[in-house]
Amino acid sequence: QTCALPIFNIYPIPNWQKESKVSLYGEVKFPGEYDIRKGESLRELIERAGGLTEYSYSKGAVFTREKLRFQQQQQLNKLSEDLRRDIASKSFNNSVTDSTLSYQDMTNLINDLAKVKAVGRLVIDLPSVIDGNIDIPLENNDMLYIPSKQNSINVVGEVNFSSSHLFDASLSFEDYIVRSGGLKQRADEDRIYIIKASGLVNIPKNNSWFSANRTDVLEPGDTIVVPLNTEHVDNLTLWSTATQILYQMGIAVAAVGSL
Repeated sequence: QTCALPIFNIYPIPNWQKESKVSLYGEVKFPGEYDIRKGESLRELIERAGGLTEYSYSKGAVFTREKLRFQQQQQLNKLSEDLRRDIASKSFNNSVTDSTLSYQDMTNLINDLAKVKAVGRLVIDLPSVIDGNIDIPLENNDMLYIPSKQNSINVVGEVNFSSSHLFDASLSFEDYIVRSGGLKQRADEDRIYIIKASGLVNIPKNNSWFSANRTDVLEPGDTIVVPLNTEHVDNLTLWSTATQILYQMGIAVAAVGSL
């Protein structure tokens, strides 16, 4: 007497992409590299990873995407090449002669810009993602880094001593700049801006940088950026763009570099 063996049909998980992976680092309960389903969202993946730890600072999350990294690197390379052409042009050399900026200053900026490597950061509102108000479909090689709670304010750019300070809600922007040695002669005081911990750039209106009510502007992890006064150079509007990119990319690199 023969006995028929049972037949089992094993089906793959629908929309599963074995080759697509996303990395979660920092203050998430189960950090690591995850295979993702087609169409899986960031909120769903965070839930699958156990959620955030009690020490997380979601406002300072760094989210990077490979496709954006490639695009940003192309833009940086083009900017560096444009600067080189402007310096080599006769008209630009004439403007250098008439300005207070030296040729060496400009050469140093080009060299610094050439060293910057794009990280492909996408500015996100992670608290809103976790609350379900918005969501982000994931792509292969996406990376999310969630830092620990922060308690500092950074000051960079045209100050005498770029530095970090303990966050104090009673301090003004001016106080933090004074604690960084004050402004340099070529600082553009009218165009000071903040890079939020999320990567968002905040530009207050109506020149109200040092107004009395600042509690809704500065938060732990923010960076005050004092740019160079580009009016010294007549024909190089790229200076302002280049300076801003360097500061913003540098902060993103520092966050990811801490992994």
